Amino acid sequence: MFSREVRRRAADSTSKLIHSSSTLRPRLLTISRPSLCIRSHSNMSDSQPKKYTFLLYAPDYTDSEALNRRLAVRPKHLENAKVMFNGGVSRIGGALVSPDSYDTPNRKMVGSMMVFEAENIEAVRKIVEQDVYYTGGVWDKERLVIIPWVSAHPLPTPPPTDEQKPKL
Repeated sequence: MFSREVRRRAADSTSKLIHSSSTLRPRLLTISRPSLCIRSHSNMSDSQPKKYTFLLYAPDYTDSEALNRRLAVRPKHLENAKVMFNGGVSRIGGALVSPDSYDTPNRKMVGSMMVFEAENIEAVRKIVEQDVYYTGGVWDKERLVIIPWVSAHPLPTPPPTDEQKPKL
């Protein structure tokens, strides 16, 4: 038999006790939690089309001149990537490096990874096909992959535009 103090503590806890026969037994409770849902990362009104996230895996060609082609057009690619990030089209991205060079000062770039937010996979395909790495023979078009992707954590948001910044 439980003492009054034990019963009082049990009543104060999140477990609910019920009396059955001459003994007290704990009863398991389901605690209500807000439902989890996947939602778009951007603040869109109902009139705007729904956007989804897509992952781009874009390995480079492996011929001896591939790295030189990449380096020749890299400034233009990075400039375009910044515009797409600031516009909310590209959410995150970067170079893939070879496993034997990631921890060295001279990392060898072997491809790219990017996450896009778009209405559909075809919109992403059009963006990718206009990229200078695609048109300049850097990315291996036969091995390129675009796949829908759901992030387990929030993605970085673009910085505010001049119009969105508070006026001082």
